[in-house]
Amino acid sequence: MNERGVTFLEMVLSIVIIGVIAVLVTDVFVYSSKSVMTANATRGALQAGRLAIDRMVREIRNVPSNLCISAAGSTTFTFIDSNDVTITYRRVGASLMRNGDKLLDSVEDLTFTYYDNGYPPNPIGAPTICHAPTT
Repeated sequence: MNERGVTFLEMVLSIVIIGVIAVLVTDVFVYSSKSVMTANATRGALQAGRLAIDRMVREIRNVPSNLCISAAGSTTFTFIDSNDVTITYRRVGASLMRNGDKLLDSVEDLTFTYYDNGYPPNPIGAPTICHAPTT
């Protein structure tokens, strides 16, 4: 008798092998998906941090004079910019605040260090206009 077909044992064995392969492929897919999501979240956090620091640097560099800095502590830096606008950067817990608005979240470590280079900070004869904004 020359019957063609698949025995029950062969069918069960092939189903088990396909199941094992499917589990392995699924694990690889889940692991790679988690890796991509983690990388995207890290990239987003780095970009947000970079933008916040760039904004701070740009605004602090435009301070007209050391006389325009009204508070310089380890968690707070307050100054008046060239447009007579008072700007305060403050670290509150894990947040970096700018004038009370959250600029960045999940800040682990940030310390403001201010080095005073003496007075007068401007060249002789250069006007220094720095006063509180009129409201």
